[in-house]
Amino acid sequence: MSTEEAEGELSSDDSLEGQSRPRFMTGRDIKSTEEQERDGRQFVESRGGRYVFTYMEPDTSAWKRRRVRLPDGSIGYRVVRPVYEGALEDLKQAKAPNGERIDGLIVYDIDRLTRDPRHLEDAIETVEHYLRPIIDITGTLDLLTDNGRAMARVVVAMANKQSADTARRVRRNHKARRDRGIPVGGTRPFGWQEDKRTLNPAEAQHIREAAKRIILGVEWHAIVADWNRKGITTSKGNPWT
Repeated sequence: MSTEEAEGELSSDDSLEGQSRPRFMTGRDIKSTEEQERDGRQFVESRGGRYVFTYMEPDTSAWKRRRVRLPDGSIGYRVVRPVYEGALEDLKQAKAPNGERIDGLIVYDIDRLTRDPRHLEDAIETVEHYLRPIIDITGTLDLLTDNGRAMARVVVAMANKQSADTARRVRRNHKARRDRGIPVGGTRPFGWQEDKRTLNPAEAQHIREAAKRIILGVEWHAIVADWNRKGITTSKGNPWT
């Protein structure tokens, strides 16, 4: 199981004097999730086991909480990881999504399993009551023993704090950029030129007019529909949603 986003790069063949040049691999060609899967497979097979399924979690945070509605109807904040929760349920039933029998889960490292104490307790409950191990290839994760569970709680608590510290530093950095008018990376915002500092006159006018309409009580989705009818696209040239 991995919560890291795979990073890749699309490329085309270059030509020199009408002949194709060989494309050499770079560090961006190495995908983190593929490396983790390969290491996990080797770990299982080197111990006489059989690797049967990979649970992938792209673009999913193991730490960030979202606002959700709880079963009793109240509002709470939880880390939302349906693939993780599904993997634990599969482990309880000893059956992977492809129909193969599973007797345990292997993760690359404990922080690839979770950085949320509540989710760790779910994993501990699965291991403790269903007697199916969840281990990592580094040998630091052992939820089958009291000492192992205690250590996992400490490590996850520290990983949770590390994520919170990183998020705080990123927010502070973005605030400093905002206060100084320094743009961040990514696609240019609608209403601005490619330098992200100079207004795009036509798009800026659309925003001003939309703002006035919103103040007058017009619903935002009506403005979106109107812009799409008029062919006013996003900065990427796509219809508004």
